[in-house]
Amino acid sequence: MPFDDFGLQRADSKTDLTRRFLYQPLRRVHTCFANPTKIQQLLFPYFFLSLIYALGVHFYGPFLRSLVVCDVKSEVGVAFSGSARCGDTNLVLTVAQAQEGRLVGMKLLVHGVAGPFLAVLADTSGRRPVLLLGMVGFTTAFFLFALVSSISQLHGSELIVSLCFFLEGATSAFDVVFLSMLADLTPSRSAARAAAFSSYFSVGALGSATAARLAVVVLRLQLRSYTVVWLLVGAAMAAVTVLFFFVVSETLGPEAKARAAARDRGLLSRRGYARTAVANILAPAKLIASSRFLQLWLGALLLNSLSSGILGVEASFTLAVYAWRPGDLQALTWPSQFIALCSLTLLGPLASRYKLRSVLLCSMLASCSVHLSGVLAPFTPVAIVGPSLFHSALAFGKPLMTAFLSGQFRADEQAKVHAVTHLCTNLGASVSIALFSGPLLFRPEARGWEASRPFLLSALLHFAGNGVRLLLISTTPEDSGSIIRAAAATKLESALEL
Repeated sequence: MPFDDFGLQRADSKTDLTRRFLYQPLRRVHTCFANPTKIQQLLFPYFFLSLIYALGVHFYGPFLRSLVVCDVKSEVGVAFSGSARCGDTNLVLTVAQAQEGRLVGMKLLVHGVAGPFLAVLADTSGRRPVLLLGMVGFTTAFFLFALVSSISQLHGSELIVSLCFFLEGATSAFDVVFLSMLADLTPSRSAARAAAFSSYFSVGALGSATAARLAVVVLRLQLRSYTVVWLLVGAAMAAVTVLFFFVVSETLGPEAKARAAARDRGLLSRRGYARTAVANILAPAKLIASSRFLQLWLGALLLNSLSSGILGVEASFTLAVYAWRPGDLQALTWPSQFIALCSLTLLGPLASRYKLRSVLLCSMLASCSVHLSGVLAPFTPVAIVGPSLFHSALAFGKPLMTAFLSGQFRADEQAKVHAVTHLCTNLGASVSIALFSGPLLFRPEARGWEASRPFLLSALLHFAGNGVRLLLISTTPEDSGSIIRAAAATKLESALEL
């Protein structure tokens, strides 16, 4: 029998489903690696970056709860409220959750605004400088969090905490640049690029799963102070920054570098600087205005992102309604990352063999059903844990969506495309997290159907977003986006040019 590049024996018969199920995904992933060395060098530090980033996100809530101060003192033998300086659990949850909603919302809003400008910089001056900027920004923020932990109360440290979240949002464009670098290193064929993106999302899922498990260990300690935790996280991010600097090389092609050099020469004159600055500001708007496909895509993303705020309150919800301990929810849901990893590596390559609209229809119906079941969360924990695990099994559709979007635009537009999608997602998420975390929807004392209102709103928004996306995919050929956009761009060139 013949052997393939992985040393696996090929099946003689099509009925040998086991060998085909293992062989086909590995073969698909293998064909996408036009330059495996550079891709491995890119994904290796990304694993640690995704791990540390996710670990920091897990600590936002308990860290803010530990800073709350009130007149009610903690009593011996009473369940820990989350703060050593306030014994009122409902007050701690309400104050910290509202504060987290505002801070994360601000971070996402700043990130959404800064993302397109960082993308323009990545498309012209190089990918590495933008990534290094984000890593340095997060390292600084983590060390500032450690400083905040030594301040006696949340009010006195609010300015520094806000500065940290602002810094994280203003300097990071990780997904935008990493996806652009993968697009630089992989063939332009849709299946190959989808497999590359699948590898990227798989590594990210593995890092997030590892972070979730580590977070469970830390959260169950019920720490009174997070100073040491943030110092360790900041030191780890600094180490990853050094690793990335020495391991990952620039992927921006020579043609793009030549355009960047011409742009830099134009900056020598005052008029050239002004033209370039205005062009950078108008570049994302010009791209959106020239593509109806992108406009509809962004509308679907906006609706979906508006439903994502429910994820930010689930941990506080379990503490208030189920009287769980910190870390219990993460302990039950962390396998979802491994489920997503299996979905990406095994189901992803198989799903790419079928029509995109068929895959999307199935995943949309399943996803909407799962989100709707969250309405029962006040009555049973299964309505929170179950959807988290099941929704991860639908992760195989994410690289297909990303590859489909990427295939509609030119190589020198990849970072800007990913940036405007992130802009729309973050704008919606910034509003959503603040809305769902506020007292209008999240009330720790609410029970029964009153407590199900945020879950119902999230399900309706998610259903609407998937409906718009399905309509878009079913009416747009995969190869028509760039042609339509190019024609529209020609008409808009004179209107947007100085």
